[in-house]
Amino acid sequence: MPRDKSKNKPQNAKPQNAKPPNAKPPNVKPQNGATMARQNGPAPDRNNSDFSPRLKASWDDNAQLWTAAVREKKIASRVSCTDQAIVAAALTLIKERAQQSTSVLDLGCGEGWLARRLSAEPDCVVTGIDGSADLIVSARQLDPVSSYLHLGYDEIIRAPARAGGPYDLVICNFALLGEEITPLLSALRQCVVAQGKLVIQTLHPWQACPESGYADDWQEESFAAFSAGNRAGNQAGNQAGNWTSMPWYFRTLATWIREIGQAGFAVASCAEPINPQSGKPGSLLLICGA
Repeated sequence: MPRDKSKNKPQNAKPQNAKPPNAKPPNVKPQNGATMARQNGPAPDRNNSDFSPRLKASWDDNAQLWTAAVREKKIASRVSCTDQAIVAAALTLIKERAQQSTSVLDLGCGEGWLARRLSAEPDCVVTGIDGSADLIVSARQLDPVSSYLHLGYDEIIRAPARAGGPYDLVICNFALLGEEITPLLSALRQCVVAQGKLVIQTLHPWQACPESGYADDWQEESFAAFSAGNRAGNQAGNQAGNWTSMPWYFRTLATWIREIGQAGFAVASCAEPINPQSGKPGSLLLICGA
């Protein structure tokens, strides 16, 4: 779960290069379908100054549909590129620990596919956290062994200890979709061991760049590729295959690096997994040290 699972995604102070509030909002969706598919849909309503409630509500509304999309492998870019990329990055860091037990936090775990995959590794103990109660229920149904916590990002910011830990590895796989991420990353810094790692996979900024220009700003995901009937708001119609549209925050590469640094992490390396279908980057992977 783009669980990207806010899902109950928290928001950070709007970067300096963000467009002014009265600027014409872009009408662009994430490209490559890493978390979701690129769609054409309505731009975010600029009269709504806080998109966080809508972001969280969309994950609550779409939980069952998202679970089905992931488990039935309906998102081509995930199958061909981004799922493999995050697993490979995690396994590399786990194996570098030279047979030591590894504690992993899958933040924004969604229906739990990544937590299940990593928990199959020897001496790997995984905790999944998501802000959607329905997604946590789905995760527990297929994995009664691992620990899954229904916990909002705002709750982690207020009390980092509630997230558990300390962890050797924290993974945010398309799970940072809100504007204000520095408070959350700062809280996660308190949940990581001294030599711990943070791995972030997100839409590649150069591939997901809005048509309006390369600048931090809110975008809108309609999920139109997954459903012919899309709901712009919280409606019961999603049970019939209609998705609730989701606002998400686009940030430039420079903004990603700056906000990670402000939270007490440092980008140690990055990778650009290539989508074999397009020959272009399917995502951006940031490996960060504590």
